[in-house]
Amino acid sequence: MSNSIYSVPYTYHIAWSNINKHYYGVRYAKGCNPKDIWVSYFTSSKLVAQHRKKYGEPDIIEIRRTFDNPHKAKIWESKVLRRLKVLKNDKWLNANIGGDQYIIRKHSSKTIKKMSQNNASKRPEVRQAIAMRQTGAHNSFYGKKHTSESNEKRKKALLGIKRSKEFKENRMGEKNVAKRSDVRILISQKVKQARKNDPIVSCVNCRKVIKGAPSFSSHLRKCFKS
Repeated sequence: MSNSIYSVPYTYHIAWSNINKHYYGVRYAKGCNPKDIWVSYFTSSKLVAQHRKKYGEPDIIEIRRTFDNPHKAKIWESKVLRRLKVLKNDKWLNANIGGDQYIIRKHSSKTIKKMSQNNASKRPEVRQAIAMRQTGAHNSFYGKKHTSESNEKRKKALLGIKRSKEFKENRMGEKNVAKRSDVRILISQKVKQARKNDPIVSCVNCRKVIKGAPSFSSHLRKCFKS
């Protein structure tokens, strides 16, 4: 026997009229009933939850339509949300339409700063741990070499690849970036400037203080090899 006999899918509308904020949703879970709204069911929207916490309960809570099966309810909700253009109107709290179309909300500068501070990959101790897992004996390819079969496969993969005339010309004489002293100096200056903000970390083995991830990785290889 179908579960839909015990369920009454429905669409609903809630709003805070004093701040002109609205939400239109659908409920089609097993055993659902319009009597559940704002008794045991309070929508699954995080924005609605935030508004309840900040502004209290909505003053408009209404059932818009009931259906005899979940599919019809979902189709109707998507149709209404598109007609209302909820993703383009700030008064609607709906963040998506049927799970297919989403509104992209920008983080505030305060949130971005907090996310950056909580980014574990930027903490020196985490960077050190990552470096150790990829250095020396901890590296999955440590002590290994490519087999002749592997080298042969790479050789065959490169056979037949023709370089353009422009590519060849750029690799010769003054056009070769690697040979131009002015370019090398400029690159060196940019690298030096970028390395000024490198984190300072301490080796867990010899306690030597080193600045910069590349230098630290090189030190770890030598330190743990000796």
